[in-house]
Amino acid sequence: MMRSLVKKGLVTVSGSALLIVLTAGATSNDQSGNGAHSAHEQRSAASQCSKPVSQRVGGWICAGSLSSRGVTGAASGHCKPHQSWCWTLKPGAGRSTWMGAFKYGFGRKRLGIAEVFYEVALNGRESVSKPVRFISTARVRNVITEGDRLFYDSNHPAGQPITPRVDESYLHHPANVPARSAVEWPGGYDAFEKAPVHYGAVIHTWTWNVAGYSSTWFVFGKSIHYYFRGKRAFFFKQWQKHLGAQPVGWGANG
Repeated sequence: MMRSLVKKGLVTVSGSALLIVLTAGATSNDQSGNGAHSAHEQRSAASQCSKPVSQRVGGWICAGSLSSRGVTGAASGHCKPHQSWCWTLKPGAGRSTWMGAFKYGFGRKRLGIAEVFYEVALNGRESVSKPVRFISTARVRNVITEGDRLFYDSNHPAGQPITPRVDESYLHHPANVPARSAVEWPGGYDAFEKAPVHYGAVIHTWTWNVAGYSSTWFVFGKSIHYYFRGKRAFFFKQWQKHLGAQPVGWGANG
């Protein structure tokens, strides 16, 4: 079991992806998450999914289709079978889930499909994400899972990390992950807010590499929003109206 604070070297790539976010309703949500890339490179990455695979260059990742297995029991969620992502709410248990499926590749080669999932449980000012899971249909390397908690206000419609930060990451070992093998954060992600004066969400980000390719692929999803009543947090019952701006994103660096 390994659990450690996010190192600065990781935040440069995937931490920036938390805030360079994408519009959930778009059909070609592929954009670089690295702020160091030029605007031209970011526009090029964003157009990849609208092109035939034969015309793509560099790393790319596009919306996939959730399997019927993946959306089982999600009838009350925010998706229908074969859409790319889905939220569900279990109000009586104070739990919510998010799942998504994304196709990724490099240039003219399709490499695989990544499926991600997490469940968040609220307990007072604490949130526990467990399980937090990543599965790829193809062999991958260096899977990193990150967690953070965001607050929302009129100045931050897409969310902003709370203060003090509770960001944390898990780097999967060994480096190589066989195809269709689940990578699960041991013990999950546990976060506690000292000053519950806002409403917010939990965000998880996954990054990975593929042997022989220069890109780093990433996906992030933000949970259903919660609000505080006293010192206890509750998910919004009408949560479809409280997802905030750009609650899902994905991209490829390099």
